[in-house]
Amino acid sequence: FVRLLIKAGDYGYLVEGETEEAYIKAAAGLGLAVGYEDGSFRPDEPIICNDALVALVKLLGFSVMAEHKGGYAQGYYSTARSLGLTDGISTAADAPLTWSDAAIMFENTLNADLLGESYSGNEMNRVTDETLLTDRFSIYQTEAVLDANEYSDLMSAADNLKSGYVTADGVEYSAGSTKAAD
Repeated sequence: FVRLLIKAGDYGYLVEGETEEAYIKAAAGLGLAVGYEDGSFRPDEPIICNDALVALVKLLGFSVMAEHKGGYAQGYYSTARSLGLTDGISTAADAPLTWSDAAIMFENTLNADLLGESYSGNEMNRVTDETLLTDRFSIYQTEAVLDANEYSDLMSAADNLKSGYVTADGVEYSAGSTKAAD
């Protein structure tokens, strides 16, 4: 879970090595993981759903809001729920997290709003057009009709699009490593 947390936040540059210990140290250094009361981490123990939600809420920048709502565990759960992080999961808040629910929570987190520097009066507001995908990875989601590749063009008789490019609703995009240009 911690490895996914670090990669979702694009903090891989902080990890020294590929061991679980290295990822735990990076997460602890960022304040995303706090471990047990004695300061230890137990990577072989199952992660509790509430603990996962705390880390994900912190990753998105909403820890102050969660603390204001009561802190661990209810404040973080309430904040996670308002951000949509719990949508589609079936694991109880105080139960060990299943891998399928962890995957759903990560998908929800990647698409959730980040807390931004938008102020109104003395209040910091949510920025609804920035997510981890857009802010950290420059990945944007849109709906469009794929209308051309190098082989055919639905909008004109000309097939002059460069190899590896497509157009969607008339806008040209690099297909990258996808199969969109095939």
